[in-house]
Amino acid sequence: MRGHFSEGRRRQGSLLALVQDDDPEWVDAVNGAAWLATDQGDRRSALGLLEQAREHARATGDRAREATGLCYRGRAKLVIGDPTGGRDDIERALQLQTESGDETGLARALWLAGAAASPWVGSAGA
Repeated sequence: MRGHFSEGRRRQGSLLALVQDDDPEWVDAVNGAAWLATDQGDRRSALGLLEQAREHARATGDRAREATGLCYRGRAKLVIGDPTGGRDDIERALQLQTESGDETGLARALWLAGAAASPWVGSAGA
């Protein structure tokens, strides 16, 4: 996909350069960039960004943001054809979101868990 996704990734990259990496919202911005990369089919970039964000969240003890990164990585794995890995990440995200008390994050993880449970995920017809 080109156009809006490419523009969005360019703009997000420019904005990300302005955010200090010790700002908690840096993790949000990196996760957002990874979401766009996933939608654009840029698997390598998406998974790399998600790993950076998850490691940063984990290092700072931010369980909710760590869970968001796992949730997004699970989605990316589902998209690239790794349903088992995707489900595992989403399952862990559900645990962390429950522990952290982040209701919005929990709702997101539950939504993705439902999608991951679909009989079409991982099938040849997906």
